[in-house]
Amino acid sequence: MMPAYMFSYFEFNPIVNNFLFLNWNSTNGSGITGICVAVLALILILELIRTLTEYLTHLSRADPLSLSTSVPISSDRSPLLRALMIPPSVENVKKYRIKLHLIKSLLVPLQMFAGFLLMLAVMTYNAFVFLTLVIGGGVAYFFFSYIRDG
Repeated sequence: MMPAYMFSYFEFNPIVNNFLFLNWNSTNGSGITGICVAVLALILILELIRTLTEYLTHLSRADPLSLSTSVPISSDRSPLLRALMIPPSVENVKKYRIKLHLIKSLLVPLQMFAGFLLMLAVMTYNAFVFLTLVIGGGVAYFFFSYIRDG
């Protein structure tokens, strides 16, 4: 039986009691593997939310003329005239940006929640969980930053 106090050092131990939630316990290798898979999924969700937030920020800072739904200018006009195209309604641009801001405002609490859960996971001082978090975080950043940077 594990002591009632928290360890202050990392330990390679497949036995984990009350991991993040009451009665989420691991007593063997398959249990710690399940915990590590859950931590990895949480890391991927966190990086996905970060990528979506950055993409929405990019969309909100985009040129409003690229959002225009007005009649396209024919190709026989000069590129200088195309730059003078005005969106049909400034209100549509404002509504679009408010909608993007609302979506980002909903993603931020989810990002914070996932980040806090990962912080609590590290605070269990289980070396398997810690290594999963560090390696999984690097791999998730590698793939999602490739998507972000295009």
